[in-house]
Amino acid sequence: MTAPRMYGDNVLVLMDWIRDKTRDVTTAGGILLPRSADPEPTDAVWATVVAAGPGMNLDKCFDCGCSASGVGSKVFQPVDVRPGDRVLVDKADQGEPLMHDGLEHRIIRAHNVLLVAESDGVAA
Repeated sequence: MTAPRMYGDNVLVLMDWIRDKTRDVTTAGGILLPRSADPEPTDAVWATVVAAGPGMNLDKCFDCGCSASGVGSKVFQPVDVRPGDRVLVDKADQGEPLMHDGLEHRIIRAHNVLLVAESDGVAA
């Protein structure tokens, strides 16, 4: 299935803890520990971007707080993540659930991405 097209500053991500829940763990002694019983994390979590919207028009930009000049004018704030990026997501907003390709994904807002792990830089 192809990735859905996102609107505004919405980002579709696959959280690592959700992906890992599909993998049960077997101990050395042969005991099966189901990962599906693990609770949702309460800290910031790593995720992989599946799809991202283009951005949105704002009265003020998130980066510097400058306001748009003139009546009715807006500041376009682009989304800075792309499909395949590894991102750290704010613990306060782990998004709205959405089933995609048989896995539970989450729709988050771009401003809840705390950092992006560069493929040639930071190791995730």
